[in-house]
Amino acid sequence: MLFFAALFFTSCEDDTDPSVVRPALSILSGTDFTVAPEEVVEVSISAVQGDNPMNGVYLYQDGSLVSSDRFSIVTENGDVLNGANPLLITGDATATLDWTVQITAQSTAATSATYTIEIADNLGNTTSSSVTINTVGTAPTLTAAPPTTFEIPSGTLYAFNLTGVVGTGNLSSIEVQENGVTIDAARLGWNGPSSIDGNPFTLTDSDTSGFTMARLDIDLATELGTYNYLFILNDEYGLSDSVNYEVTIVAAGTPVDLREDEVLNQSGQEDGGLDLDTGENVPSKNPLSPDAEIIDNGINTDLPVPSNWIQTISPVNGTTMKYVVAGANGIPEGFTFESVEVKEDIPGLYENNTGTVIDENSTTDVVTVGDMFIVTNNGNYWLLVVKEVIVTSNDNDDKYIFDVKY
Repeated sequence: MLFFAALFFTSCEDDTDPSVVRPALSILSGTDFTVAPEEVVEVSISAVQGDNPMNGVYLYQDGSLVSSDRFSIVTENGDVLNGANPLLITGDATATLDWTVQITAQSTAATSATYTIEIADNLGNTTSSSVTINTVGTAPTLTAAPPTTFEIPSGTLYAFNLTGVVGTGNLSSIEVQENGVTIDAARLGWNGPSSIDGNPFTLTDSDTSGFTMARLDIDLATELGTYNYLFILNDEYGLSDSVNYEVTIVAAGTPVDLREDEVLNQSGQEDGGLDLDTGENVPSKNPLSPDAEIIDNGINTDLPVPSNWIQTISPVNGTTMKYVVAGANGIPEGFTFESVEVKEDIPGLYENNTGTVIDENSTTDVVTVGDMFIVTNNGNYWLLVVKEVIVTSNDNDDKYIFDVKY
């Protein structure tokens, strides 16, 4: 302990005095090595004292002392010195030595580090020489079972199947990202309902030497849209490989049916009614068809022909309807006709809608393109959006064209 304390403090002295002859150090072996991670590199050195006996040899990696378990010396006599950094020079070696420095290369593959061997004399004067150690390695390989692009309902727990093959080092962990963000570990499972230790999660047991069609469970996103799920396989040396899936989250439930329907000006044709069950035009008068859910309200005879179409509709035969307006009366902000993808979402547009009920004793406002209505009769629901309003000026062939989801 006294030696190492003295060695430490004297090595901090100013050794730049040009009148002082410092130890001389030569590297007899090569100075550039390429090895596997943690492989032991042997560097042959020769050193001769200067004005003062040598008393310590240091090893640095990129300017920092290397841990003692990665540094040892083999003397001319075959003795092995280890367990410390610096290592003590004693006996005849304080004047001259021919040793082999054993360096355990850095553990990370595909990196380069500079190792500096420094000789100090008993007054702290030093000299040094450096070698470069490059590490190589083969990255692990990760492959994904197809399909890697698919659609799936919202709220699904999905099992992805992955195969991992080792490269230079054992496999160590897997990281899972969703659109570039590391997923909460609570949403993950590995090889069934097992606990994991985080994300990235540690591979254990036989998985470290490779796995085939292993199961990675993920609670997929609940918001609709397309997501990129990236899986990153890491090995013990920091090498990695990755695969990704492109998953489109769609609404859970029964896909809607979409139909284009027309409602005719009832004053031009008697088929001014619409049977929403079938999409057929049915009589709106003389008499009213019992199959009609909505009808056009015809013309105002007090107005000139070019402008006499009332351009409103009414529910009939027990039908009721409400306007659907995004951000109003319980309808979410940003709601669109296109956003309704499953039948199960349609009834809520009526039941949760606090807007005015339009029944057969009332009418809509003047119908314009973009108006949306939710219509119900006898437990059936239809979502309508006005796609086109065709107005004629010299006859009563006016009509509305709706897109209808049901």
